[in-house]
Amino acid sequence: MNDLSRTLSDLSIQAYQQLLSITETRLQNIIVPALLESETIQGLSGSAVKLAVSRKRAGSDPRTVGGEAPTMASVLRELGALHTALTQQALPKTLMEQAFHQLTYLICASAFNSLLLRKDMCSWSRGLQIRYNVSVLEEWLRGRGLQAGGAVATLEPLIQAVQLLQVGKKTEADAQGIVRTCSALSSQQIVKILTLYTPHSDLDERVTLNFIRSVQGLLKGRSNSQPSQLLMDVRRVFPVIFLYSPPPVLSAEQLVIPDSLKISFLRKA
Repeated sequence: MNDLSRTLSDLSIQAYQQLLSITETRLQNIIVPALLESETIQGLSGSAVKLAVSRKRAGSDPRTVGGEAPTMASVLRELGALHTALTQQALPKTLMEQAFHQLTYLICASAFNSLLLRKDMCSWSRGLQIRYNVSVLEEWLRGRGLQAGGAVATLEPLIQAVQLLQVGKKTEADAQGIVRTCSALSSQQIVKILTLYTPHSDLDERVTLNFIRSVQGLLKGRSNSQPSQLLMDVRRVFPVIFLYSPPPVLSAEQLVIPDSLKISFLRKA
C-alpha cells in the first residue's frame, strides 16, 4: 500500500509540474513587455517610442503576428486558462493556491530582474505604470480568492522596487523611510535601483551620490534577512503539498451506471 501511495504521489507531482511548465513557457516571453513596458496609463511618460527602440536593441520585442505587443490582458488570459482548467477538474483550493503562488513568483522574479538591468525602466513615471500593472494582477488574484496561498505576497519585491522609484530621494528622512519600507529588498537591490534612477522630466533630479551613501550607511544597521544576491532566482521551485482528501461515502443506491458499459444485467444489492 505504501508503494502504491508513493507511486500515485509521484505521478501527481509530475502532472502538476508539467501543467505549470506549459503555462510558464507561455508566460515567459510576455511578462516583461506586459508588466514593465505596456503603456496602460496612456500618455503618462511619453516614452513609447523609446521603449520600442530599447526592445529592438535588446532583441526582446515579442510582438504577435498582428503587430501588437503583449499587455496585462495577455498575462491574465494565460493565467485564466490555467485557472479554468484546474477549476474544471475540481482540484482542492489549496492546490490551486500553490500553483498560482509558483506562477506569480515567476512573474515577479522575471519582471524584477529586468527592472534591475534596464535603466530606461527606472524613472518615476515608469514606476507608476508598473505599479498600476501589478495592481491589475493583484486584483485578479484576489477576485479568485488566491491570495491566501501567498500569491499576492510574492509580488512584494516588485511592488517595493517600483515604490522606491516614486518616493522622495533627497533628505535624511527620505533615506530612513526607504530603509524602513523596503523590507523585501536586499541592500544591493536598493542601492542598484537608486543608482539606475533616471529623471523623467526637467523638474526631477538624479539621485545624488551623497544620498546613496546615506542609505548605504543606514542599511548596514538593518537586520536584513534577505539574500545578498542582486537578482532573484527565476528557477526557484516551491515544494507542492497534496493534502489527503477522502472520497465521500456512497451507498449502492447512489451509484449511476452508464448505459454504455452494457452491464444492465447487474442488480444493486
